[in-house]
Amino acid sequence: SRPNSIESNASYHSTRADFELSSDVHIQTGDEEDLSELSVLDISSSPIKHEIEDDTRLSADKEIRLLRDALENLQTKLLESKMENRTLQARLNTDFEKIEVASKSMGEDTPKCQEELQEDNVVQKFQYLKSCLEQEVKELKGKLAKSQEEQNQDACLIKDLQAQLKTVRLSEEERQELKNTYDTLVENVNQEKVLLIEKYKESQEEIRMLQEALRGTVPVEAAAKDFEEMKAELGEIIDGLQRRLLELSKSYSEAKSELSAARNQLQSKAAEPKDKADVACVTKEEHEQKIQEVTFKLKDMQKVLKDTEAKHQAALKEIAQVKQDAENQAQSSVAIADHTQVVASLGNAIKNLELEVEVLKEQLAQKTSQVDALQSRLTVKKDVTPDDSLSRLEYEQMRKTLEGEINHLNHLLKDALRKQDEMALEVTTAWQEVKDARNEREAAQELAVSREQECGVLNTKYREAQDVIVQLKKQVENHVISERDKNKK
Repeated sequence: SRPNSIESNASYHSTRADFELSSDVHIQTGDEEDLSELSVLDISSSPIKHEIEDDTRLSADKEIRLLRDALENLQTKLLESKMENRTLQARLNTDFEKIEVASKSMGEDTPKCQEELQEDNVVQKFQYLKSCLEQEVKELKGKLAKSQEEQNQDACLIKDLQAQLKTVRLSEEERQELKNTYDTLVENVNQEKVLLIEKYKESQEEIRMLQEALRGTVPVEAAAKDFEEMKAELGEIIDGLQRRLLELSKSYSEAKSELSAARNQLQSKAAEPKDKADVACVTKEEHEQKIQEVTFKLKDMQKVLKDTEAKHQAALKEIAQVKQDAENQAQSSVAIADHTQVVASLGNAIKNLELEVEVLKEQLAQKTSQVDALQSRLTVKKDVTPDDSLSRLEYEQMRKTLEGEINHLNHLLKDALRKQDEMALEVTTAWQEVKDARNEREAAQELAVSREQECGVLNTKYREAQDVIVQLKKQVENHVISERDKNKK
């Protein structure tokens, strides 16, 4: 654990002041001792001059000169050592200042480490969102399998209806028209099935890209490019669905006109015996049961729509939370242009999704109104149950249920693709920011290590200089003692 920066700075300044004071006192005491020794030497040498005889005076003068020269040399060496000591102290002061700057930089690095921990929490959130997305894709797989089973059941029902239509007494042209309508319905169902399979493959590809983005292999530019491509594809799909809706409405109006024509023909043939018609006629109980099934399916669709709206609100809350985290992180870091671009694209995607939800609500309201109108017509015309009218109503009901299920599956796939795009872009930007923060932290650590190494080198040099000074003082003291001993002798 790192100590408190204030206490460490205080202890550092106190030790530094003690060190400078002790060094100054040591130097001053050393100078005073040298001066006292020199004065003692001079005083002790003065009576020796008077006691020495005339024949040895010249030799004593020479020795004194030699001693004085040696002392002068030692004094010059001491001055040089003092100058070197002062230079070393100046260097140490600069190094201490550098250490202070390094400690401050390390103190500034601590919030960066905290930011990196927050970024790790963001990555964990993204992994949690990824798991949720995979769970939703699994649910979509199950729903796709259910839709395929329902399509198979609908195909069987269509075959049964075709068999019933063969028994109805109509002209060859009407039979051909009904056959064409059923063929177009089957073809449309197959096309929608192919589209759903393609969307499932695209969702699998997007999951793979998301996994690669979590490993840091997909760059931000590629993710943005893929996001734009996905937006273009979604626009094309929406346009295709709108065209498909227009075609279905047109076919619905044509089928209504055909139904009215067939009813008129059947009313003209109402005088015929009813025994033959009852062979292919559906009972009222079965008819009401099918109407109840349609209402139950409509309620299920409404429940699914509510669930999707709840998921949409939850996704909006998650997006708002992620945006808030990104804004908090941007306040303590440098803004990234790619991040702003991603936020703008997310806003556009949310707006498009809200528009799509409104369109789907309008379509659902239209479908419910159509179902209510059909139910009212059927209740009015319960007494008249011709063969063709019941078969066409079943055909219309099946077509509506199939269209509703296909629209619901398309909506779920769009939500899944949108979430995948958002997750991929957010993960890539967060991963890039984590990389930048790690690089900055490593650079700061390398700088701190280099500063510590420089401080260690300067400390060793300072210790060596102190050792040299101590050795010089010892040599001077030894020389003075030896000279005293010689003079005494």
